[in-house]
Formats: sequence, C-alpha cells, structure tokens
Amino acid sequence: MRYLLLLAIASPLLPCRLAAVQEPPRELMLGLDSGSFAQLQARVDAQDRVRIQTRSGEWLIITRPNLTAKHLETAADSPVELRYVSLIQVRGNSAGKGAMVGAGIGFVPGFVAGWALAGFCFNLLGG
Repeated sequence: MRYLLLLAIASPLLPCRLAAVQEPPRELMLGLDSGSFAQLQARVDAQDRVRIQTRSGEWLIITRPNLTAKHLETAADSPVELRYVSLIQVRGNSAGKGAMVGAGIGFVPGFVAGWALAGFCFNLLGG
C-alpha cells in the first residue's frame, strides 16, 4: 500500500523528468543533425583519404581523415576547421555494380556451355 501511495505521488513528476532528458537534435558545424553527422563521420573515418573544398574554392586532399564535431583531423597536416569546409567528397563503393556486371558476363557463357554439355550427355546416353 505504501508503494502505491509513493507511486501516486511521484507519477506527476516522471513526465517532467523524461522531458528534461530528451533534447532536440542539435545542429552541428556542417548544418547536419547529429544522426546525419554520425553517418558522415563513420563514412569519412573509414576512408584512406578524402577530398575537401574550402569556402574559398581551394581543393585539398586529406589523408587518413578523422572527423570530429569541429575539425577534420589529418595524419600529417594540421586539422582543418569545419567552418572553412564547404564540401567533403568521399569515394563510394562499386562492389554491387561490379558483381552485377560479372554475373551478366558469366551467365551467358555458362548457360551456353551447360546447354551444350546437357545435349552431349543426352545424345551419349542414347536419348
């Protein structure tokens, strides 16, 4: 009974506490919300090098990049502040396209060879 009374007294305070814990997504330096920034950060950090364009229009190649909330850190040079970056280019992965081309090229000769072998075996067995 005591626990029910305590729960009844404390229950109006719970929504206020939960609302205080939830904060709206904050906008980071590149104009991205935190979820989009985390995806970009994972993609940039997985690369050996990325290409960036500064706000002045200059292109730079960053080797072994590490993207933080305010900087794009490099292996050798000093970090580049994100407020000076207007574009980050990251190489994509074309494994899916390569697999489809390889499957298309391999299907036709494999099908023809299988058809010819099946016909040869059928004739050999007296069919």
